Amino acid sequence: MPEITPNLGLYLKNPVTDGNDTFNIETMLNRNWRKIDEKVALKTEVETSESVQQKIDEAIAGLINGAPEALDTLRELAQAMGDDPNFATTVLNRLTTAEQNFAAHSADYVKHPGYAVATGVANAYEIILNPAPSGYTDGMAVTVKINVDSTGSSTLNVNGLGAKPLKKANGNDVTNLKANGVYTFRYNASTGNFILQGEGGEFSEPWFTGEFHDQWFDTGITVPANSVLLQVNPNDNALYFVTIDTIYKYDILTATLTTMASNTMNTSPEPSWDATDLNGKIYWYSGGTYSNNTIIPTLKEYDPVTNTWSIKKTGYSQYQSSFSVIGHGNGIYVAGGVDSMPRQMFKVMDLTSLTFTNLPNLTTSRVKPALVVDRSLGVIYIIGGAGSSGDKSNKYVVSSNTISNMTLTAFGSVGYLALLLDSNNLIVNLNGLLRKIDTTTEKTVATLNSPQQGSSSRGVLKASKIYAISGGKLTVYYI
Repeated sequence: MPEITPNLGLYLKNPVTDGNDTFNIETMLNRNWRKIDEKVALKTEVETSESVQQKIDEAIAGLINGAPEALDTLRELAQAMGDDPNFATTVLNRLTTAEQNFAAHSADYVKHPGYAVATGVANAYEIILNPAPSGYTDGMAVTVKINVDSTGSSTLNVNGLGAKPLKKANGNDVTNLKANGVYTFRYNASTGNFILQGEGGEFSEPWFTGEFHDQWFDTGITVPANSVLLQVNPNDNALYFVTIDTIYKYDILTATLTTMASNTMNTSPEPSWDATDLNGKIYWYSGGTYSNNTIIPTLKEYDPVTNTWSIKKTGYSQYQSSFSVIGHGNGIYVAGGVDSMPRQMFKVMDLTSLTFTNLPNLTTSRVKPALVVDRSLGVIYIIGGAGSSGDKSNKYVVSSNTISNMTLTAFGSVGYLALLLDSNNLIVNLNGLLRKIDTTTEKTVATLNSPQQGSSSRGVLKASKIYAISGGKLTVYYI
């Protein structure tokens, strides 16, 4: 009997047992060849499919080219493009819109200032902005680098749209532009003016128009006649001008002057008086004159919070004029003065008992000396003051109730600026020069820019700036 092969099912004959059988060509030969051919054909087909799959895999790998798993299928790519069949058109439209928005923003000088270097002559400045504005709009901002110093009221003409006045926030003209200084202005459509913008930080005052230290600037604020300049809180924005019958509050940031409560006082005949700040209040102190004892000396207190005056004491017996006062601790210190002649008087009124205590006399007679107090150390400096015995200066130590001479001499005439910079330094006008004085050595450590003539004997220090009165105007010095 023939055998069948296990893999291809071919017929096999055993020569020993089947040797006498007749050889059947169809069974033993043709059928076997057909089976072999069929198997060969099937094997070729399988190998061809694997090759195709390999090529497909290679093509896909080349297509995704190492793309992350989250973006390595067409579905994932479609989702990433928002399933937008017109993705390319959408992107192009958005790019066009962004370009148009950028162009519109570039031309919007309200949202951001345009910058240009000025041309033209002093007081009549011109600039060209690109893109060019079609007209002046409310809030339009320009930043200008000035080409030449101004000498008075000035105008700015942007792209030939017409010259517009340059103003400060308080309405005053901008008059002190400096060559190479950079200034920002905003247009006010209601007034037709460009308004100078504050420069931030310590240069935030609306009248400030430069970037210079060691310089005096005129704020443009006219000070009430015969004012004493004070501050109640060194950390706020307020200054106070005290006169014989009224008090005024000046806001540094807005450059506005407000009339506060009236100090009811009989000004005929006019008494001699002075004012000082102490513990959040302002004290107005008047004396008499040696020639007219009908004037009643009065001490008044002003409260800035309630905007009210109150009388603390009247009719004290000391009659004198041309004195100076300053507050420290719980007392009002009074120095110098005149009755029939200059005096060396130095005393303090206690604000609780409202009684005077006589202190050691000044070393020389004084008329209207400048008084400076270091409240942290309890020291009062009595600077200069013309008198019959010269114009020496003294240092008074409260804790020891002692007074001593200082080396500050040749102060000149009365009415010059003096103030405390810090516990180690005074700022004093000596012989027309503003000097920084070491309080320990009493020596000049620096000579600063001189103030204008007529500066008041009392300055106010705020945020590294000195405020003083000069020529009827409020001036400021940047240290």
